[in-house]
Amino acid sequence: MNERVVPGASAAVLAAMMLGLAAAETMPATAADWPQWRGPGRNGVAAGSPPLVDMLPPQGVVPLWTSEEDFSDGGGWSSPVVADGRVIFYTHRQQLRPGAKPPAAQYPPLADDKKAAMAPQELDAYEELRVEEQLTRLREFFDQSDAIHCLDAATGKTLWNHLRPSGPTRWRQSSTPAVAGGRVFYLGADRAMNCLDAADGRLLWTTPLPFEPDSEEPMVSSPVVVGDVVVANAGRLLAYDVASGRIAWQGDATTTRGIYSSPSVWRSAAGTRLLANVSKGKTVCVESDTGRLLWSTDTFSERSSPTIVDDLLVTYG
Repeated sequence: MNERVVPGASAAVLAAMMLGLAAAETMPATAADWPQWRGPGRNGVAAGSPPLVDMLPPQGVVPLWTSEEDFSDGGGWSSPVVADGRVIFYTHRQQLRPGAKPPAAQYPPLADDKKAAMAPQELDAYEELRVEEQLTRLREFFDQSDAIHCLDAATGKTLWNHLRPSGPTRWRQSSTPAVAGGRVFYLGADRAMNCLDAADGRLLWTTPLPFEPDSEEPMVSSPVVVGDVVVANAGRLLAYDVASGRIAWQGDATTTRGIYSSPSVWRSAAGTRLLANVSKGKTVCVESDTGRLLWSTDTFSERSSPTIVDDLLVTYG
């Protein structure tokens, strides 16, 4: 199964199509789970899967099922995950309040030719005004919510949906959930790490960020569970105790600062490590159980996620 980043609105259909393509390629009845961003090893590798296809079947890719859930509101670019026979995915919803009539935007998005005609400082000032107007409109006229959807992987039947009030961000929150130990962990648009029971979608705990973010950009880092903690880069590297949700450790606010890169796990001979790309083009390595910084190096890779195979690190910048 190839990992793809897709809009949340089509995640259920994508899961069905992936299963249909796998079936067409005589995939074994019990496939390996894909429980987090980039799969079990967080490196995009599906162990034991059939070879990648280089040609589609004559009849095309025929879905085994299509979900009847209404995902017409879109909801971001979070990827679906598969665990224990279930497809789980996240959407960030922003819906116009009943009766609300927002005025026409004073600072609409500019066409490329208009951007090219503006001086750099003028364009920057316009974009700042456009972003602030967009956020004001979202606060005043729209309701936001985080939704976790759980479908039966074999049939597409909805098993449960979890919906909770959330907050506005400049664009849709797109963090991919992680499933481990019968629990679902996701980073919400309201700046909180959340834990649900994977069996029924019950909220087990929610923990806000322990500091005030300095922007309203979405925290798009996808959490990873390693040992007794779940970790994401939410303004800085943050680890939460999986059982209670308490903050287990915080990375340094300067040296581990970031919101984009999803941490990867390196099981080195000296112990388990986490690697993430952070601000100012750095890649950092920290101890997974304490968050202690072990090394930092220049890779110019702030917005990508590192891939680790054995003792080799590959990243893009």
